[in-house]
Amino acid sequence: MGLFTFFCLLFIGQLPVIADVHLGVDPKSTTYGWIYAVFDLGGLTGAFLIGTAFLRPPSPRIAPVNLAAFSASLAWLTLVRSVGWAFVAIYLVGLFYFSLPTALATAWQEHVDSSILGCGVVGAGIWRNDSVCKHHRAVSENPPACWFRRVV
Repeated sequence: MGLFTFFCLLFIGQLPVIADVHLGVDPKSTTYGWIYAVFDLGGLTGAFLIGTAFLRPPSPRIAPVNLAAFSASLAWLTLVRSVGWAFVAIYLVGLFYFSLPTALATAWQEHVDSSILGCGVVGAGIWRNDSVCKHHRAVSENPPACWFRRVV
């Protein structure tokens, strides 16, 4: 999951060049900002769908299909020469980019003992630290009053 996120995020650095060379959109323009916003909207949709609509299918089955769809949508984005179609392509890229790590994280969490979920989950591994877990339970049962103070 981490390798996918690391290596596949490289297209974000190339997005200004794709927009300028292939679409004729200035990377400092409002249109480019909307292209980026549509990518984010696709990502939000993808993560939402994995967390709601696609909870029933097993996550290991979702990942290969999602990876193929991400690859196809990214290839399509590089071939698009119209701004209108670029919005559709970048939406699909965002949708599949964010739904794949969400599906993989869901599949990983299905194999973690529920007694340690939320206690010291760190990046690529899970660390069990009883003092952290006890503190986590104590704080969740009696949250500090400062959490509910309104900051103006």
